[in-house]
Amino acid sequence: MFGKIKISFFIFLCFFVLSSNTNAQLSDYKELHKYVYKQTNAPDAIKIIIKHLKQTATNDPLEELIRWANEGFPELHDENNVWRTSSHTLFSSVVSSINYYYIHSPPPNKAISYLETIEKLKHNSYITYRLTQTAFRILNEQELEQEFYRLIYSENSDERVRGLNLARVLADKKDAIFDIYIQTLKTDKNAQVRNTAMHVLGTIRGNYPRKIARVALEQLLVDQNPHVKQISAVIVKQGADFERGWTKQDSAFLLSHLLKTKDTSIQRSIGITVAKLTIEDKSLRIVEKKISENHFGKFIKQVELRESKLKRNLEDDELLTIWKNWWTPLISKYTVKLMVPKCGIKAVKDVN
Repeated sequence: MFGKIKISFFIFLCFFVLSSNTNAQLSDYKELHKYVYKQTNAPDAIKIIIKHLKQTATNDPLEELIRWANEGFPELHDENNVWRTSSHTLFSSVVSSINYYYIHSPPPNKAISYLETIEKLKHNSYITYRLTQTAFRILNEQELEQEFYRLIYSENSDERVRGLNLARVLADKKDAIFDIYIQTLKTDKNAQVRNTAMHVLGTIRGNYPRKIARVALEQLLVDQNPHVKQISAVIVKQGADFERGWTKQDSAFLLSHLLKTKDTSIQRSIGITVAKLTIEDKSLRIVEKKISENHFGKFIKQVELRESKLKRNLEDDELLTIWKNWWTPLISKYTVKLMVPKCGIKAVKDVN
């Protein structure tokens, strides 16, 4: 009789422990769902991830996510290796899930473990990119800085790219690291590395706006890679938005560079920048798609004609006078006016 009671108690205890673990895991998945949904707003991808974790009945969801991602999510492809779901949405949700477990159930030596995870998944460039972007949530600044210096001087261009993405939150805080981004942009022979450096610089919103606008202009003028030139052009133009980097006093300086280049795409980028700076009504916004690459050709011809008559280069004030006389009548044609309705949502209204 006593033996039967012991056996019954043992069975009850096992059931209780199993039930407790299951309830804890289900509760954990609810919290996982909340966290990932907040980060990605991708309910279908989250359901796929949680379904997989439940089916594997894993006791280590973090390790299972890493293993699953490392294997390339094989069950989510059809017989022709075509994805059954949106791969990028899934990747984003997996990255958020990995971060969730590092934040809420961190393994020992979580910084080292997180960097090892990035290394394990390096064959998936998108997941690696997202993990390096969000590394600041797991690593402290000292750990980020140490890994940045290790990677940025690597002979492997992929590792240099990873280092630049990893330390983006430090580039806006530490002069020494910011200067390395600038130097990398100017000197690295790999276009992807330069493109990454330029992209990160373009995301900085706190310090160094003038330096960033200047280096973007330099790179726009000298870099031969179309992707680097494209992002440089965007950052040059953004420098004129609310005078973040450029001021109205830079107009003549920018125009002098517009006149020096024969590249019409560069002329367009610089011209739009000056146009932004020289609109007095700050409620107006330029509609860039209306402005072609050859749009500033007439202005250039007017300057060349004036210099030919004077037989000398124009002074800044003379150059700005020609610009003003040429651009002012065109403003209404190439701008829209921002309207702010009572609900507070911004709208635009074409002034034409």
